[in-house]
Amino acid sequence: MRKYSLILSLCLSFYLSAEEATLSFSLATTELPPFVYLDENKQAQGSLVDMLTTAQQHSSMRIHIMVMPWARAFQEVKKGSIDALMPTLMTEERQNFFVFPRLPLAHLGKSVLIKRIEDPFEFTGLAALDNLKVIGMLRHAMIDEEFHRLAKSGNLNIYETTRLDDALLMLAQEKIDLVASDATIALTTINKLGLEKRFQFYTLRLDGKPSYIAFSPAFAKTYDVNQIMEQILNTAGD
Repeated sequence: MRKYSLILSLCLSFYLSAEEATLSFSLATTELPPFVYLDENKQAQGSLVDMLTTAQQHSSMRIHIMVMPWARAFQEVKKGSIDALMPTLMTEERQNFFVFPRLPLAHLGKSVLIKRIEDPFEFTGLAALDNLKVIGMLRHAMIDEEFHRLAKSGNLNIYETTRLDDALLMLAQEKIDLVASDATIALTTINKLGLEKRFQFYTLRLDGKPSYIAFSPAFAKTYDVNQIMEQILNTAGD
């Protein structure tokens, strides 16, 4: 009897290990070159995609990456239709509907405010704007604590877009006055649009804040998101 119990225990352990080894989950993201973008074949590419691809190559983890407008990606994970979202900055508000692992996926660059070169406007601080300028930004993007505090209180005139490309084109066409963005993403997008000589940058935040893969609460109830994140980071470094 003891022999059969041992065999059953071993079989169960093997089954559970196999289940863990073949973990798969869906992940929503948006085009944020050079971190995430779609190539000519509509396949996801970029440095963050490379990290996840390497992690899958060194494990039995399977990650289904879906590239879509940021606002849609945000909402799909928020309601649990998709398991995870990247790259996501952690805020107190977002912790109400996302589960963040202990370890971040990466550190993104500094935040900037962008204007047309020919615009005589000189940036002296966010508080000085006081609704005088229309600022374009990617919907649900995190820029800077002061920026979002002023925007939430109605002291900044914000125009949200589903793609950073649209905001930058509107800026070039003088439909809006400024654009707020991550500097690296903005530079890559501006080069893609062929607008390299049209804009000037003002730095809002120098430090690169940690960015996470945020998980839906439903997924985090079933799986250990800290263990998943550790596995991604460990295998991506191989």
